Amino acid sequence: MARACFVVNPFAGMGGPLALKGTDGRALEEALRRGARPVAPGRARRFLAALRGLSLRPMLLTAGGAMGEDHVRAVGGVDYRVVYEPRSWPTRALDTVETVARCVEEGVDVVVFVGGDGTARDVVAGLGGRPVPVLGVPSGVKVYSSVFAVNPEAAARVLAEWLEHRQTCEGEVVDVDEDAFRRGELRVRLYAVARTPCSPLMVGTSKQPSRWGYDEEENAEAIARYVVENMEPCTLYVLGPGTTVARIARALGVEKTLLGVDVVHDGRLVAKDVDEETLYELVRRHREAGGRVR
Repeated sequence: MARACFVVNPFAGMGGPLALKGTDGRALEEALRRGARPVAPGRARRFLAALRGLSLRPMLLTAGGAMGEDHVRAVGGVDYRVVYEPRSWPTRALDTVETVARCVEEGVDVVVFVGGDGTARDVVAGLGGRPVPVLGVPSGVKVYSSVFAVNPEAAARVLAEWLEHRQTCEGEVVDVDEDAFRRGELRVRLYAVARTPCSPLMVGTSKQPSRWGYDEEENAEAIARYVVENMEPCTLYVLGPGTTVARIARALGVEKTLLGVDVVHDGRLVAKDVDEETLYELVRRHREAGGRVR
């Protein structure tokens, strides 16, 4: 039977609803202090439930507690063995690194992790340079790397397909400078090139300059102009993160939070860098007043 390493970052994605832009370093402490709800456990269990329904599935080597075993036991139907016990709570990046290292020592065929770009970096560190393929189940606030499936259910199908055909491609593991992001600067760094399953269900290439002949800057500006020209009156527009959406804000003449969510109405900025609760309240009030939301 094939064997897969399965490791979960229990805190991946917790900072998103609170507009914390991630859970690395001090952001994790702030997310826990503010009572953020875990995201990764649900993603992990969706992946496991989808995997359980497939005929071709591996034995899982995993970590104890919330880093793996709790979720495998809750879902059931998948053989597993614990190879590492986290040293403390909350778990840290080193726990992910050591879990993967133990799995690699056991000779696993593939590593499946639940998290974001920061977790992907820890997974690669645990590989120690060995060419074991990695597959990400997206859960983090930042998912820039090209080693992720598009969602947990897709990750299960990708894994099953890979176990049958063993076809791998190169995937980039990248991450952003969170401190720079919070200052409104986008700095993306390539940390590693890893092997990952080849599949149309993967996120695809990481964010990087195009190798083709067209001008991405010019295209992004054209997209921004088109969106602004077609904005409707009395409509609340929710602007998500990213540099392309930032150009829409610039075309409107408003300041955009690069890795946050901002809200505009009739060309005016009405809320900046909102968290989940604030966004729900803005949308609710606007709809109750008969307005539209885009």
